[in-house]
Amino acid sequence: MHNAKGYVGDAIIGGGAKPRAHGMVKTTDLHTRRSNAKHNTLLKALQGGG
Repeated sequence: MHNAKGYVGDAIIGGGAKPRAHGMVKTTDLHTRRSNAKHNTLLKALQGGG
């Protein structure tokens, strides 16, 4: 991601019989939210947006 300021990631391990990892990335400010909405930055970072 070009100039990837304004994003924060986290990972947790779920409980239960088969614990699985879950990851999350979110925006931290209004500017980044608007930019992501316009350019689909997070989707493209995961190879899903073309």
